[in-house]
Order: sequence, then structure tokens, then C-alpha cells
Amino acid sequence: QDDHNEDCSYFPIQCECNKVLRRRMMRVHKATQCPIAMINCRHCQRRMQRRSHHTHISRSCQEVRVSCPYEDLGCIVRVKRKDLEQHLQNSQVKHSKLQTKSH
Repeated sequence: QDDHNEDCSYFPIQCECNKVLRRRMMRVHKATQCPIAMINCRHCQRRMQRRSHHTHISRSCQEVRVSCPYEDLGCIVRVKRKDLEQHLQNSQVKHSKLQTKSH
């Protein structure tokens, strides 16, 4: 019986993330779902746990394109997060005009 359980693809096993699933599903789970599996950010290639990826992209990844904070006033520029500060410096006059128009 123990030998069968070692090889049985239907035998339940526990992932490091504590999820219990059938042995045959472990590879798919680790490749696509496991929150603690290490993955590379698709934008900057930084290694992180899958559960951190969404926050990394939405808050800190420097390679993600973001909208200008003056978008609501009409600036339609999208730049990589790492270039946003430069855009803001280069566009001060343009942004001032947009602010003046909106009032």
C-alpha cells in the first residue's frame, strides 16, 4: 500500500502553501496557482513569490507603463514608472496649462 501511495497520481499530497491536492495536479498547481511559488515579473524579471506579483506590478515595478497623474486633466502620456519623474519635470509647463484650463 505504501509503495502504491508513493506513485499513485490520485494520492492527496500537501503543497508547501498548505493546499492539499492530488499528486498529478501538483505540477500544474506550482506552475500556475501556488501563491508561494517563485516567479519572474513579466515586466522586469525580478524574482518574487506569485502572491506578491500583483502588488509589485501595481505599486513598484519600474518597468510597468503608468498613466501621468495629470491624466484626468488631459495629459494622455503613459511612461514606464521609472521614467515618470522625468516626464513630470519635463512637462511642468504643459501640466500647469492643463490645471489652468480645468479651473
